[in-house]
Amino acid sequence: FKYFALGKVYYRLGKFEKARDALNFALSCNTKQFPDYVYELLARVLLAMDEPQNALETINKIPERKRRPYCRWTESDILCALRDFDGARKILLRATERDNRSRHKTLVRLAKIEYINGNFEKSGEYAREAGKFFHEKWGGILGDALFWEAVSAYRLGDYTRAKKLTTDLRDFNPRYPKLQQLLQKLEQSESPLEKEVL
Repeated sequence: FKYFALGKVYYRLGKFEKARDALNFALSCNTKQFPDYVYELLARVLLAMDEPQNALETINKIPERKRRPYCRWTESDILCALRDFDGARKILLRATERDNRSRHKTLVRLAKIEYINGNFEKSGEYAREAGKFFHEKWGGILGDALFWEAVSAYRLGDYTRAKKLTTDLRDFNPRYPKLQQLLQKLEQSESPLEKEVL
């Protein structure tokens, strides 16, 4: 546990080689508990070190039936790094069926995958579903859902909806990453309706 915690700290500090070494040592310790969380973090560290193939081999050491949602998120991130978006999508769709606590995180990842692949309508749907789930389950606003729904609406040319969602996000979290960039793009864009009126 000590070396797992040390690996986690090094990972957060961006000291990936030290994190890898600490986690490998944690795995070498003989324990009765299956260390799925250690393999998952080690895979994430290897991904951060730009070693997606090694990361995939590491995550695959966790038996399929023991892969909890956070393991699936890492697995899908690895597959995306390897440009296997279909594989990542399948893993995440399976994860949504079993997760009733953090399903919103899976849905946001699906929204990102669809966005990367140019499926902006589907991306917006997943983002909307993530926001709805989070609100119903936890009673709050999910900034990631607002952002991905807004950028999807922007890419679809629905500037009015994109502006509303972006304004909601700004009101909720004015420091959200890439928010200012999206606001600038929206200021430069005019919807066809506005152009007709003007």
